[in-house]
Amino acid sequence: ALSALSASSSGGVEDQEDHAASSASASTDAKSPKWDSAKSVVIGLAAGYGVHVYQQFVGSLRATGYNGHIILGIASDPPS
Repeated sequence: ALSALSASSSGGVEDQEDHAASSASASTDAKSPKWDSAKSVVIGLAAGYGVHVYQQFVGSLRATGYNGHIILGIASDPPS
């Protein structure tokens, strides 16, 4: 998974993903089910981009741990 890093006021680096995860777990009900991305879908439409842009888009979703369906409607040229 990707995580964002930022410099703290003391000059150190703080992992914002870990901080967000611990904050979220403290504020959610322990009995609530964990979200499962395998049961989800991301749908997108795009035109006029090279294949590398689509590969980056899908790769970035997968890098976050998303393992659901991805549906992209693409066109090689934007409509005129």
